[in-house]
Amino acid sequence: MKRILLFLLLLSTIAFPQTYKSGWALGFSLVSPRLMGDIPAEALDFGGGFTINYDIDEANVIRSRLNYLMFTASPSKFTNNTIAGGVDYLRKFVYCGDINIYLGVGGSVLAFDMANTGNYKNGQMIGELGAHIYVGGTYQIDSDMLFKAEISNTTVSTDVFDGTRLNGNGGLFGGSLDSYISLDLGILYYIDRGEVSDICNAAATMTPVINVPEQKAADIDYERIEEIVKRNVQNPENIDYGRIGDVVKKSVNEALTAADSPLLKNIEESRSNWALIGINFGSGESLIPAEAYPLLGSAAQILLTNPGIRVEIQGHTDNLGTPESNQQLSKQRADMVKQYLLSKGVAANRITTAGLGETKPIADNKSEQGRKLNRRIEFKVLNK
Repeated sequence: MKRILLFLLLLSTIAFPQTYKSGWALGFSLVSPRLMGDIPAEALDFGGGFTINYDIDEANVIRSRLNYLMFTASPSKFTNNTIAGGVDYLRKFVYCGDINIYLGVGGSVLAFDMANTGNYKNGQMIGELGAHIYVGGTYQIDSDMLFKAEISNTTVSTDVFDGTRLNGNGGLFGGSLDSYISLDLGILYYIDRGEVSDICNAAATMTPVINVPEQKAADIDYERIEEIVKRNVQNPENIDYGRIGDVVKKSVNEALTAADSPLLKNIEESRSNWALIGINFGSGESLIPAEAYPLLGSAAQILLTNPGIRVEIQGHTDNLGTPESNQQLSKQRADMVKQYLLSKGVAANRITTAGLGETKPIADNKSEQGRKLNRRIEFKVLNK
């Protein structure tokens, strides 16, 4: 157990996804319970559970729970079918990474039906209580879905939960009451999120870098052009050098356009925007990468110190996936950045979002490096 917890602690330091100040989640679980009472429980038992979680803040959770559990024992053929409903309090001790770790306590009311009992009657019992302790963890699958693994111990307020009344063998912690342990594996899905929290964010000390691939530059010897013109005209003082410059620029632009430069237009558009190179999302993901928080922190600071600036946050993707799914994904990326800026105090009426999908690449989608550059965020200043 210690090794597992240590492993989870180490993994939790790898990444820093979005953390929220509150939220509501639905949980669905497969549960494997095991009796710790007076009879041997050698069979592998199963059940299921449903939870509603409310995140009070980044570290504290209240949840309501309803479980169905089936207990069996051999060779007695004892069975116990249990419905347990209750409320738990969970405290997260690691919550700034893909993996969260928590401890918890709770209580429940039990209703169960027993058959093939030992020295106690068969039948139903309603109203017994259970006291629970938990240790568990979650792993973030995507922005709204988490995988959950949890181990719990429950002490029941009766000594006949296993169908047998005996003294002195009360389960994991001793005493005369029965108990059971459970392994819970399942999914948590967030149906609502509160404001984005900055509790896990790195200090915003870096300045956004406005960089895009440079346009090809022609190597033009203007002095030689001037020498050729003067040598071949009769009245050098009447030369319209502005016109010559326009002709040269036109020729250069035509050459660049005719060359292998299909991205030239998009690159020039990106130059006019506030391109945050460094906010490059994982393929198919809308979670803001950990290394992007310093960039976003500085972007928020710039917006806060320049209250007149209004921006459109533009999300982009590579060309993997369908155009429709890429447009939706790019809009999600832009919305995630907007939520971060709002959490920093930037007014909502200064920010709009747009998802441009795969339509405006700034690098070749044939390479992984190029696709990474295309999975980006740009700020278009609306009131230049």
